[in-house]
Amino acid sequence: MAGLLKSFTNLIRGKSQELAKQMADPVRDSKLAIQDSEKLIADFTSRIAKLIAQTKSLKRDQKEAEADVNKYQGFAQRAADAKSIDDARSSLELKGQAQTRLDGLSGEITRNDQLVKNLRDQLSKARAKVASAKRNVVNLEARFEGAKVRQELAKASSEFNTGDSPLAALDDLEKSVNAK
Repeated sequence: MAGLLKSFTNLIRGKSQELAKQMADPVRDSKLAIQDSEKLIADFTSRIAKLIAQTKSLKRDQKEAEADVNKYQGFAQRAADAKSIDDARSSLELKGQAQTRLDGLSGEITRNDQLVKNLRDQLSKARAKVASAKRNVVNLEARFEGAKVRQELAKASSEFNTGDSPLAALDDLEKSVNAK
């Protein structure tokens, strides 16, 4: 019983694979792949734009941090000139915090700029690949259709030579006329 079930399962699998082959359309599949790639590129582009916007926001924060460093340095300098040691110390502590923030922002901006550069390069390559695929799909579609026509003509040609074709009936008529 198990052997019969396995044979039946294999028969169904074989038929489904044959059906999948018959339903396959490489031209359609190629066009759908190009559309999917264009959607991915659009999504990728929006992600890059968000990263660029985030980097611009970080640059604004960086300018504020630079201004804070300069401001607290000025406060410390004025406090030192006024011989106010406690004010100078607190201003230098605030300057140190602002400097730490500035250094962190600068590092993050540098990393983001490098990441944007790399992502733009990848995006450019992806766009070029999709553009090339679009150009090639037209040529490949024409070649595919030409191959289908050649197959159909070959099939029709072989059918003309069989005894069931309309031309075979003419051949039979000619043979009967020649025989009389």
